[in-house]
Amino acid sequence: MLTIIMEHRTLSVIFLSLLSLSILCQIVIGVIYRRLIRETDNMSATGNRLLKQFKLKFENCYKLNGGVANIPVFVDRFIGRISVFHISFSGLQHLSGQLMLLAVAVAGVGACREIISGETVGKILQYYIVSFLGLYVWFAISGLVDIQGKKDRLKINLVDYLENHMVNKLKQSQIDWAQLTGEAIGEGKVPSEKEASPSEALREKIGLSAVRSHRKAVAEPEPAKTLSVSQEEERTRENAVTVKHTHKEAEETVFGPPEEEELEELLREFFA
Repeated sequence: MLTIIMEHRTLSVIFLSLLSLSILCQIVIGVIYRRLIRETDNMSATGNRLLKQFKLKFENCYKLNGGVANIPVFVDRFIGRISVFHISFSGLQHLSGQLMLLAVAVAGVGACREIISGETVGKILQYYIVSFLGLYVWFAISGLVDIQGKKDRLKINLVDYLENHMVNKLKQSQIDWAQLTGEAIGEGKVPSEKEASPSEALREKIGLSAVRSHRKAVAEPEPAKTLSVSQEEERTRENAVTVKHTHKEAEETVFGPPEEEELEELLREFFA
């Protein structure tokens, strides 16, 4: 292996650089996840900028929508948006795998060059041994970092905090606000004094409000104007004549000709 490094320094540098970058990506993801997990143990007093933004966003969403229907999905979206240098963690994981494959490909190029040069099998096998060692180191570091396990643990901690602490805190704040002000948080419409009651709305729907308003207008006459004695007498006579004609018309229109005939037929059938 040392012979390969000394004879082919360029290939060796490229191989080791790609392998190191690949492992570094895994370590960076694991360190950030570990730090977030440590901060979630005391979310109420956390100083992490990402978690502060997460709490503020959840609080605003809860108040605007009256709650969050699916908290695990909300947490998944937050975890999926965590990034390093504008590269998401899933992107870093894919980048780590691609760098590892490139390192293996560089070792394969060295082995091909040795085959073309007509070197012995023992010297060619050294490149394959280096490739296998690189893969072993990469998988060993990936297992130690355990990115998926840390991601699941972070999600569990965040969901537990939101469902068992944050939601109850927001509900209690709404109750306290309602007790202080007499209205719930986010209640945009204040009922007006002129707003129709349910009974008036029902009358309006079936068309009785107009009758009621007409009766009210009849029951509440206009304020009497100051009139002379002669004018009052003349007005009294006019009112008496109007009432007389009204009663007469009412008596005439109680039963019209068709109604009288039907009533007469019913009486005949009843007494027959």
